[in-house]
Amino acid sequence: MGFESVPLPPLFIFAGCSGIALFSVGSGIRLLRRSHHLDRVGRSATGIVVKNLSRAGWRAFLRAGTASNSTSSFPRRRYDDDENTVRHSPVIEFSTEDGQVVRARSPRESTEPFVVGSTVPILYDPGAPKVVKITSGQGSGSAGGPRLVVGILGLATTWIIAWDFISQKL
Repeated sequence: MGFESVPLPPLFIFAGCSGIALFSVGSGIRLLRRSHHLDRVGRSATGIVVKNLSRAGWRAFLRAGTASNSTSSFPRRRYDDDENTVRHSPVIEFSTEDGQVVRARSPRESTEPFVVGSTVPILYDPGAPKVVKITSGQGSGSAGGPRLVVGILGLATTWIIAWDFISQKL
């Protein structure tokens, strides 16, 4: 008896969960490497927040289709006043060492909007000045660590559950 006895739906669920976890691990590693690269070669500058890019989070997306008067099977896009459902990324304008004015979006998001007109200390890559990292205050740090941990835990959980399921079928 081998894997032939395992039904296809659990294998598809296993493959999907593993894919999501691997994506989380990969994006966590990418963000950590980017942060480490900026720590090594980045140049310091002071930027000004010129605007916020805002988007609804997954909670708002899930809640949008649960209204009792919803006639569609697809969730409607609706933006609630709940501040925890909206994520904000600052667009920062700064000058490089050679005087070039650059506008860049910070990869970090926050549930609180960034104050437009406020100054933020940043590191930027001199070879690619649109790659920035806020060094202190709101939006600082790298989101890579938590993503990496969640991905590893998700992968381990998926593999443990799959191993238990497969060992019962064999």
